[in-house]
Amino acid sequence: MNRFTELVGCTLPLQQAGMSGTATPPLAAAVANAGGLGMIGIGRQPFDLIERYLDEVDGLTTAPVGCTCIAHFVRPEVAELAASRVPIIEFFYEWPDPARVPDNVICGWQVGSVDEAKAAVDAGCRYVIAQGTEAGGHVRGKLPLHEVLPAVCAAVDVPVVAAGGIGDVAAVRSAMSLGADAVRVGTRFVATR
Repeated sequence: MNRFTELVGCTLPLQQAGMSGTATPPLAAAVANAGGLGMIGIGRQPFDLIERYLDEVDGLTTAPVGCTCIAHFVRPEVAELAASRVPIIEFFYEWPDPARVPDNVICGWQVGSVDEAKAAVDAGCRYVIAQGTEAGGHVRGKLPLHEVLPAVCAAVDVPVVAAGGIGDVAAVRSAMSLGADAVRVGTRFVATR
């Protein structure tokens, strides 16, 4: 157990990235059932589809699952729906906004810099995802993971998840040795049954 697993209730310090269109209930539930934190990607999908996703994941796992949203694409009613049904919601690809951070769930924000990480914590986020330029999509920062991760870890007092180019055990070990409380894997899960 560490700060991240204790916070979100999973047993492994591993989070599956909430890639919209790819991070569907079966993938999120499989990750959750294996001990990680599964995430459903939501945003531009119709409200009724997101409701179906949330119903489906409820039937596939009792382990914690969360929702990930590109902040400027998600409608307030969709974020409210997600926050009413899952214990974790997170945002990215926009400057952290306290108005978006719900107070009834654990909220995280994916960041690309120390200043953005501090803003996320100030906005009420209980963890941050430090994303390096190695990430497969929607890269916001300008630094590789081995630079941004230790800087973010030193700047905030919340669990920090490492993201960007993590696809094997060596990358997990490297991120953890740089101070990460957990790792976030995206592309590798796209190619995994």
